Amino acid sequence: MRKCIEAEVMDFADDVAYSVHDFEDAIVSGFVNLAEIKSTPSDTSLLQKIAEWDGSDLNASDFESALSRLRSNSYWLTSHSGAMKDQATLKNLTSALIGSFVRRTTDQTELANASEHLVRYQGALVVPNEVRAEIAVLKGIVSAYLMSDAKRQPYYQWQRAILSELADALLAANGKHLDTYCASAWQEATTDEQKHRVIVDQVASLTDVSALSLHHELVTK
Repeated sequence: MRKCIEAEVMDFADDVAYSVHDFEDAIVSGFVNLAEIKSTPSDTSLLQKIAEWDGSDLNASDFESALSRLRSNSYWLTSHSGAMKDQATLKNLTSALIGSFVRRTTDQTELANASEHLVRYQGALVVPNEVRAEIAVLKGIVSAYLMSDAKRQPYYQWQRAILSELADALLAANGKHLDTYCASAWQEATTDEQKHRVIVDQVASLTDVSALSLHHELVTK
């Protein structure tokens, strides 16, 4: 089912935000070894893990080129000590990456759509393959160093269980306990698929604290 451009923009914004900020958090937490990705050749296991994690139509060459472009950014770090200088550089990197992803996608979307009024189904968001590959590389690096860490799997399993139970409870609540935006979207939803999407959007918008609080209210009590 085709999505309206507003939904495509929201999905893209989520991709950008999560890929960049998860990468930033993994560096600050010390999980990503920046020295190991300082000059990664094409046949390393890192790129293979990225390809396995992504699972899209992009290939190893796309990821290799994307990693090279990312490393060419003037704010790219080869180490992170936690010092103020490194923290500032990392913040500059996240800002530069977000700006680059949004700018290139905006330019490509404007070129690909004839209509000046990009609303609802009058146009489509066009994310360049280069941007898709760079986002996938950031996600893949985090996956390789953090999310695939065997020691953290019990924690992730607990998180998944909490979110799954919360989503089921919100769906069963039939539109209750939703924020203003999602409550409106729920009222407009006419199919089970659309209602499930509303619940996913609601859960995705929650902070860790608010998700746990709502889970306690709807499930634990």
